[in-house]
Amino acid sequence: MHVRFWGTRGSIAAPGPSTARFGGNTSCVEVRASDGTVIILDCGTGARELGMHLAQTMPQPIRLHLFIGHTHWDHIQGFPFFVPAFLPGSELNIYAPIGFQRAKITSPTAIHPRPAVIPSFQPGVRASER
Repeated sequence: MHVRFWGTRGSIAAPGPSTARFGGNTSCVEVRASDGTVIILDCGTGARELGMHLAQTMPQPIRLHLFIGHTHWDHIQGFPFFVPAFLPGSELNIYAPIGFQRAKITSPTAIHPRPAVIPSFQPGVRASER
């Protein structure tokens, strides 16, 4: 098993020289199992770099499992920039607390100047609320 932290900050991203040692992005953790399964824990601002890395290094189509601990902004603000969610053929299984679907619609993510999050999902994106 391989674990890599792409973001460890809380509440607000704080990139820069003073945070270079531990990182300045908000929560995002990549877990790779020995069978190649990729699990992502939270989708804070660290998800941007992780998504670009996965798009360049994983075999296509990309298959991922994304667990959202809760829908505070620092745990979801990287999603509009998470490249695999927008790649044709990708399979992104999202596991989130009850209310996640509603939170996506009413959060600032939905009004971001990029294309709206929900309509631009590829067909392989599925959300499960638990």
